[in-house]
Amino acid sequence: MANKNKIGRNDPCPCGALRPDGSPMKYKKCCELKIPPVVPQEVLDYFKNYIPTPEPFEKGGFLTGRPFITEVFQGTRMRAVANRIWRRPMEETFHLFLLRRLSEILTQKWVETEEKKNEPHSLILWFREAQGHITASDEKSNISPRSIKMTGNMRALLALAYDFYTLEHCSAPVSQKLLNRLRDEQQFQGARYEIAVAGLVCRSGFEITWLNDAVKHGEFIGKHKVTGEKAVFEAKSHHRSGVLGKNGRFDPEVAKTKIMVHVKEALEQTTGEDMPLVIFDDLNLPLTSGVPLNEKKWFKEIETHLQKYGFLDKSEYKRCAVLIVTNFSWHFHYDIPPEQNELVTHFHQNNKYSLRLDTILQYLDLAAKQYGFVPMLLHEFQPVNTA
Repeated sequence: MANKNKIGRNDPCPCGALRPDGSPMKYKKCCELKIPPVVPQEVLDYFKNYIPTPEPFEKGGFLTGRPFITEVFQGTRMRAVANRIWRRPMEETFHLFLLRRLSEILTQKWVETEEKKNEPHSLILWFREAQGHITASDEKSNISPRSIKMTGNMRALLALAYDFYTLEHCSAPVSQKLLNRLRDEQQFQGARYEIAVAGLVCRSGFEITWLNDAVKHGEFIGKHKVTGEKAVFEAKSHHRSGVLGKNGRFDPEVAKTKIMVHVKEALEQTTGEDMPLVIFDDLNLPLTSGVPLNEKKWFKEIETHLQKYGFLDKSEYKRCAVLIVTNFSWHFHYDIPPEQNELVTHFHQNNKYSLRLDTILQYLDLAAKQYGFVPMLLHEFQPVNTA
């Protein structure tokens, strides 16, 4: 992901340092002046020999896929992401780091181009909202960790930033083609959900390999680090008029679910992969706070639909080992309902395509339930001995 173009002296410093008002430091005022280099050799040597604790997904709890690697060196925060080391300001939280990295990956040129539009990309609107709340928090609070109101758009933005971090850290970075789709408003929703699924699958303990776009296939193949089992993964989502860049006006009364249509499409697209299929399908509907899962309108529709078409009984659907229907739809709401994520998991068992229910399904389901909840790394706020 490194930018190969020459850094201009007035460009934001690639180390991510910020001025007191939260705006980026210029390169000429920051790392251009620094001697020794941005990342000292002793820091490189330290991380090269770094032995992390056992992978969190093996112990349950908050799933990460790979342990966070962060240390303090001479009053500066050092973060290792895959095989790269980032030198960051001490006051920058993990959440702010994620947002800065996402902005860098999208590229300054793209961000500036979108900012000038009368109707900028949804991501730009989300960034603006986040920056407004961060600035307001800076002005009225000097405590750490800071408390910032998390709106629906901010959670959606942070979840996406965390997915990029997870995929990069787990050596499965987003391709340029998928990134281009994400930056295209018309393809944004589908690309965003593919990245979301890949991120949570990595956090559930899979090593993933993105598949070539030349033929029909799923999004990627995953191999679980504990069981060694392989599966092909497919991400589907429901497009809604007036939502996430789509033209028109959203009407919840006429919004339909097409679960079996998506299941059949996923099976057809992965006919060349003789292995279990895991399908994620996002409803893209407003959240229904305070309503038990089995009483939600969409849940009843899905159960009726799956039963009508014999999803759990007919042999042609057996290769779909797991179907996880999600509703990662915070973008519909300014205030986020406090309940767990809305999702339901169906699975087949006792056939050659079945997966280990006590391991794989457990972690996939947990990773989906944790989606959008990004850890704060509270240990970073502990006093640091720099002597």
